[in-house]
Amino acid sequence: MPMIEWRPAAITALLAECAEIALRHYETPEARLKSDRSLVTKADREVEAHFESRLDDPGGDSYIIGEETIDERGVGYVERAMRGVAWVVDPIDGTAPYAHHIPTWGISIGRMEAGRLTDGAIYLPVTDELFITDGSEVMYGPINGESARIDAAPTRVPKAERTSSGMIALTQGVAKGNGIDVANPVQALGCAVLPLTYLLLDRYIGYIGKVKLWDVAGVLPMLHREGFVAVFPDGTPVGLAVDETVYRLSTDDKGRWKLRNALVCAATRDLADYIVAAIIRR
Repeated sequence: MPMIEWRPAAITALLAECAEIALRHYETPEARLKSDRSLVTKADREVEAHFESRLDDPGGDSYIIGEETIDERGVGYVERAMRGVAWVVDPIDGTAPYAHHIPTWGISIGRMEAGRLTDGAIYLPVTDELFITDGSEVMYGPINGESARIDAAPTRVPKAERTSSGMIALTQGVAKGNGIDVANPVQALGCAVLPLTYLLLDRYIGYIGKVKLWDVAGVLPMLHREGFVAVFPDGTPVGLAVDETVYRLSTDDKGRWKLRNALVCAATRDLADYIVAAIIRR
């Protein structure tokens, strides 16, 4: 039977299996360039195939929207996925760091029902850090140990203290295309899930990035549960609905599955506005 409901224990076990596959290839990743000039590795394909073997069952109303295989799916499949239960997966977010043996990468899974994200999980295999929704809470801990509740309090340090020294994470697209004019230290990691989950631990004060659905499907449900702000630079909120107002979903759009603008995430609206004001307009 396909897994339709979100079961944290089963998701954790599945992520552990996927991590084992990814780590098996970590020393010799066998990378190649895709048509869009981005990297893909043997591990990307094998991890996504493992997700597919466990979760893809259209007859049982369970579908996969994955970075490496979605372009191979027919229009009807995608339409049914958007109406039913879809598992949005990124087998390795941060393929470029992974391919160069840099530990800033992770495995992401988000559950979507009727076009709305409901739950998510991120696992960072190298540091053994699991972030996962469990009911109304977000759990954090090693995948083989006791997960500890992320207390909301440490993520809400007063603004003055955070903006004076906190780090801001960027995507490669923002770093190369716009840039940001702040005194804060900034990092472009080539990975979305690590800095976005690290917002929850107060390791970054903010994030701005040009990303796709599978980059954020696992983490947006967590950020929303913990009261974080997710917006476009013009102030448009980025909620949990996956629709045309936020994502480019048309089949004839070359940027299909991208968010319609850069995503800005922070603990407060003031911090989000601070980041937006610092974007360099070219």
